[in-house]
Formats: sequence, structure tokens, C-alpha cells
Amino acid sequence: MLARPCLILMFMFAALIAADVPASAQVRGYVPGVQVLPKAMPMMSGGPLTLLMIYSFCRDNQNEDDAFACKRLAEADQKVTEASKKVAPDEPNDFERSVAASRKCGGAPRERGEAAADCETWRAAVEQRAKACAVLEARKTEAAAAAPPPPGDAAGSVLPVIKVGATEQVASLGQSLDLVGVVGTLKDVPQVRINGEPVELIETRSGDASAGPVSRSFKISVPTSQAGTNIYVIEACDGAGNCFGKDLVVRVLDQDGPATKGHNYALVIGNNDYKGGLPPLKTAVADATEVAKLLKTRYRFEDANVTLMVNPTREAILSMLSKLREALGPDDRLLIYYAGHGQVEKATSEGFWQPVDARPKDDFTWISNGELRRYLRGMSARHVLVVADSCFSGSLTRGAPGQPPASKDRFFAEIDGKFSRKVITSGGTEPVADAGSGGHSVFAYYFLKALRENNAPYLTSFELYNGFVRAVANNAEQKPEYGTIAMAGDEGAGDFTFALRN
Repeated sequence: MLARPCLILMFMFAALIAADVPASAQVRGYVPGVQVLPKAMPMMSGGPLTLLMIYSFCRDNQNEDDAFACKRLAEADQKVTEASKKVAPDEPNDFERSVAASRKCGGAPRERGEAAADCETWRAAVEQRAKACAVLEARKTEAAAAAPPPPGDAAGSVLPVIKVGATEQVASLGQSLDLVGVVGTLKDVPQVRINGEPVELIETRSGDASAGPVSRSFKISVPTSQAGTNIYVIEACDGAGNCFGKDLVVRVLDQDGPATKGHNYALVIGNNDYKGGLPPLKTAVADATEVAKLLKTRYRFEDANVTLMVNPTREAILSMLSKLREALGPDDRLLIYYAGHGQVEKATSEGFWQPVDARPKDDFTWISNGELRRYLRGMSARHVLVVADSCFSGSLTRGAPGQPPASKDRFFAEIDGKFSRKVITSGGTEPVADAGSGGHSVFAYYFLKALRENNAPYLTSFELYNGFVRAVANNAEQKPEYGTIAMAGDEGAGDFTFALRN
């Protein structure tokens, strides 16, 4: 198995080389952006996709010869890391040292200056790593050619495909619930049974190519008149007798869940247009706008209770927090979403939000975590969840809380009874990316995706966090955090709950 530095260097280096991106990457803090490698710099054979497949090959393959070759690649990768330290010793971590080394050593000889000797060592290490990658790429190709044919008849048919949504669904007692899915085969119209009973299939106009050349959909209503857990076994077969099965779990709660009292409120803030000397951001306003829209259309947030603030000043934000502190009652819930610049004071480790009128060197123009805690502590709302997509936002957490109670029938009633002050941040105490996918930051893209794809009637903030944290960490140099806001009134077992509209 390759060491973690190998993954960082191999994949991130190649991804930076292959990507057509500007000369610096904007982050949600006023620290300088990471410089991008020269696009023509030859690092390794195959490009980022090949390198990623090689890494997966080393991770999964148990063959002794392959393990030896993977070890050689890891050793070569370590030599590149060590050479990068000599070329760029002042950079703060291995990734930025590697970026700086490639930038310095990839230029013309006259640009290398006194680092010429170290650059030669670095380039030799890179070449050695490229050769190790080539060996493993060849071994991967051989292994694929030697793999057994797919199951099925001599013509190469494969098992039927079954595509459904979540494999576990939750419904309230008496709530209507449909199981919907798609099945597909290579050439025969599939036959489907659920718990042994045949199911009528629906021929769609365009079909679903990802399920197979011949696909059909199905939809059945399941009873929710009795509380408990039911398992539905879906079995699909083709004309050759090849069959495939999948289990779906439906859990029916014996009570109506939370959010039956009080109201849901949201304060959603997006800052792009900075006027006090901080660089502008590209996606924060789009992130906030989409979050506000999704809360109003998919979850139980009434339009009048969702406040969207676009490019607000420090005074405007604090004024709105003051109004909410006075307005919210003991059964209400508040979600605060912030997208914008953030900073941390090194001497005290105090974190700050930076509104559009913030000045880079004047922290009295910022909003400190201490100020935010003071407003939250003064609120009588039962639940408050802060979601912060900014640099250094992890300074707001003080250790992750214990996991909420097990999902039993009265789970939601239990967590709704205790006061909570929870926070989800886009990263720890490091810069986070502004650009991502679909016009949103990486964090916002997967946060929104998790909320859109949720089909459970009630979703706690802890469950929401677990549903997208890995996707963010896999696609950016940041890892979201979840925790309790210290000294703000949290009672431990409670949690904010997102409730779907009926």
C-alpha cells in the first residue's frame, strides 16, 4: 500500500498540471493562494487518471510481486519528497514544498540559480518515480487481461443491474411511501420480484443507459400503518436465468418526530464583494442563495423565516443576530450559514468571520467567535446549528461531541428535548477552497448535494455531516469538522433536525 505522501504528491501534482486553472487559487482567507505548476512540466507518465488507477491497484492488489513494485514506487515518491524539502525548505508542508520545487526546477536553467544541484537531484527522483509508475501501469494492464470473464452465458452477458435510491428509508406512522427503482439487462426485458411477488415494470421513453441497454422502472407503495422495521428483497432476472438481488430497509417510526412545535429560522450569509482590502470571492453568494432556496422548498422553513444577507457589513450581521436573539422562542430552531472570508489570530487562536467591510489588519472590523457565542448563549431557541464555510472555521469547535443516541423509534423525540448548539465547518484551522464544482465551493457543493438527496423525513445535523464529510475530504485539501460550540448553552444529547416538507 502506498504511503499517504505518495497519494498527495502523485495525484495532486498531476491534477494541477492537467487542470487548466489560473495562476493562483483563491481561498476563503486572505492568505496567498497556492501557485500552480507549469502546465508543460513533465512529472509522470499517464496523467492524473492513470496515477489514480495505479494507486488503487497498489491499494487493492495482494500479489507479492506487485506489492514489491508498489513498495519501490513508495520509496521513489519519498525521495521526491526529500528532494523537495531541499529545494524549498521554507514552505510549510510537503504539498506546498512539492509545488514550489516543481515551479523552481521546472523553469529555465538560469531561473534555478543556486538551487541547480538540488534541482538535478529532484528531477532524477521524479524520473525514477515515473519509471516505477510505468512498471505498475504495465502490471495493471496484465492483471486486467488475466481477469476471469464476467458471469453469464458465452456471449458475455452480465448480471442484471438494480438501481434504487437510499437502501434504508424512514417514514412516519401513516405516511405514504413509494419504493422506486430501475432495473436493466444487456438484451432481455428483465423480470422483477419483490419479496417473491412479481412487480409490474414501466417502459420509459428514453430508458436508463447506466442500468443497461434494456431497462425498465418500477414503483410500489409500501404500508406504513404499523411501526417497526421491514426488509424488502428486490430480485431481477434476465432471459438467461442470471439473477441479482438487493435489500431495502424501511423503518416506520411510532411517533411524528420533531419539529411539531415551534418554528424553523435561518440566517444565510454570503460575502463576495469585499471593500476593505480583502480579495473578492467568487462563489460565496451563489452558495448562500442556493442554501436559502433549498431550505424553503425542500425543508420546513417558511419563506418569512429565512433571511438571506448578500454582502452584509459587520454592523448588519450583528444587528440581525440581535433581532433573532429577541425574536426566537424556547421551541424554535435556528440555522446560521456563513460563506465568506475567515481568519484566526495566532496569539490567542481566536477565530473570526470577516464581513465585506473588514480590513486585513484591523481585527476590530471582524466578528470574533466570542461575539458569536455571546449571541447564541443569549438566545432562548432550543436548537442552533452554525454552518461555516470559511478559512480557519474549525476554530469554532471545541472537540467533537459523542454520537447521538441509536436510531430507535423514539430517537427524534429524545434529541429534540435537549438544548443544542452545534457547528459544522468546512475545514479545520487551515485555508479552504473558494472554487469547486457547479459554481459552488467544494464544501457547499457536497453540503447541498446531501440535503437534496436526503429522503428521510428527519435528518440530524450529525447524520448530515456524516453524509458528505468524506466527499469533501476526497476532493479538496480540507476536511470538514463537526462539534459543539463551547459555552453557548449546549446540553450534550440534543441536535438540530432538518425536517422534510410533506
